Amino acid sequence: MRSAAGVTGAKRIMQRASALQAVGRRLACLSNGAPLVASQRRLSRRGLSLIRCYQSGQYQSGPPPGQPYQPPQPRPTRFVDWAVYKGSAAMCVKVIWPTWSTPVSGGFQVKTREGTLLLEFAPNDKSSNTPATTTRRYLWDQKESFAMAITEMGTVLVEPQCSFMHDPAMGAEHQGSVVKSLSIAPMEKGGCFFNLSVRKRQEVVKMSVPLTSGELAVLRSLINYLIPKLIGFEDDVDVPLGSSTS
Repeated sequence: MRSAAGVTGAKRIMQRASALQAVGRRLACLSNGAPLVASQRRLSRRGLSLIRCYQSGQYQSGPPPGQPYQPPQPRPTRFVDWAVYKGSAAMCVKVIWPTWSTPVSGGFQVKTREGTLLLEFAPNDKSSNTPATTTRRYLWDQKESFAMAITEMGTVLVEPQCSFMHDPAMGAEHQGSVVKSLSIAPMEKGGCFFNLSVRKRQEVVKMSVPLTSGELAVLRSLINYLIPKLIGFEDDVDVPLGSSTS
């Protein structure tokens, strides 16, 4: 015996299959006896496959008889990054997604901050570089970071050489206490250097990570993929009322 949900789902499948077949027959009539084009044949075959799948028992709506319904399990949280490990330092690429807020009126969300591409640099632990060790170690507790804005990411895509400067306290009382600069310089044999300099009052920390041509291509591919998402343009973003579609 099929459950009520299974019977309802089966009826919907039969109705959909019949509608697809009817459309296929209608298209055949409109063609005045001419052979069906590929799209028409696919449409008709789809209806037949749905009917045959249901009649053979391969289609099943709802849980098997005698088993309780099991709701789908939520996907576990996943953390993704990409890192490049070199002799002097390592660079890890992470994503900070845009933030959204819901107004008091509710019903929709507005973007409050664009996302950024976070570059984290960690120096090599030189004390671990001995002939007996085969794995490099890095001092991630001494890492320095640089958050690339959307336009800076675009610059990396089109410019072989560029530089950016950030003051995290810009506009605050302690403005200028920390200044970060990131420069990207091409190498003679392809690829480029990512040079980070962080000035904290009287102390200056510098780290440099060379990227091969392949590693640079991977980074640019990631940037090209992430820019629309970090801006907030997703498949489910609604178009504001009154906006032009021309």
